[in-house]
Amino acid sequence: MNEFERRWKFGADAGRRSEAVTPDAAPFGFATRVVAKWRSQPSLATVWQRLALRFCTGLAIVVALVASLNALTANDGDGFRPEIENTVDELFWAL
Repeated sequence: MNEFERRWKFGADAGRRSEAVTPDAAPFGFATRVVAKWRSQPSLATVWQRLALRFCTGLAIVVALVASLNALTANDGDGFRPEIENTVDELFWAL
């Protein structure tokens, strides 16, 4: 306990003897640099517009791919098959 008291007094005395340090003023142009850095960051609206544009572009590509695959795989006579319709109709009325 003695050691702690001695060190505490030594630290407190050193603190009383030291001079108060005043913070230095900001360097010339600091506020201008801070504002310029802040203004160079994209706003939320700009970020939203970029994301929406990328999403719409990707969506257009997917739609074009699906439409082209549909056009390539479409058969010109098999769009309506009556035998399937009759089977479903018979099963429905049988219940």
